[in-house]
Amino acid sequence: MKKTKTLILGTLLLLAMVPPVQASTVTYNLTGDAIDVSITLHDDTAGLITFNVAVDPLSTFTGDLRGVFFNLTPFGNGITITGDQVTNVVVDQQCVTKAGPGSVINPYGPFDVGVEIGTPGMGKDDIQTTTFAMADLGVFTLDSFGQGTTPFGVRLTSVGLPDGPRTESRKLVGGTLGGGPNENPVPEPASVLLICSGLAGLLSLRQKD
Repeated sequence: MKKTKTLILGTLLLLAMVPPVQASTVTYNLTGDAIDVSITLHDDTAGLITFNVAVDPLSTFTGDLRGVFFNLTPFGNGITITGDQVTNVVVDQQCVTKAGPGSVINPYGPFDVGVEIGTPGMGKDDIQTTTFAMADLGVFTLDSFGQGTTPFGVRLTSVGLPDGPRTESRKLVGGTLGGGPNENPVPEPASVLLICSGLAGLLSLRQKD
């Protein structure tokens, strides 16, 4: 019985010493006139930070995503961004207000990075959600984003009712935290292994008793 109590206490002590792994995702919401956009960042892939940008399907209006702008803390050169719908990338510390034709965020900004999405007009593409990845360079984490009063900007064209004329445009800036980084702790493999080992030990001792 004494051995069983000792094993229980030892297992609990080791579990307390092993921190949980945190879910590496954070979401920022940009609110506009009749249309909202979310930017979700993932830091789950080694060497990459993935952006998921989406027009809120519950918004009154829809629109064609044309540009995503953001700041970095600290700023770093050599940034590479890739994505199937990325047509141009501009990187210039606190100087970017345009990522390409029709992808202009001025008079807001300037930003550190501008990512052009798709092509002008709805004729060739009409993008409501897009994904792209940025190399973290061993420097950037989720904490590198969301700093300041206008950490993000989004340019939308062909804005309007989904089943009506879409003749307007929008420039959304800001970024309200919708889901904090490291929000959902989960046990790391070492913790799970430790629990299993402890339970196996307890069962073994119980059978001997």
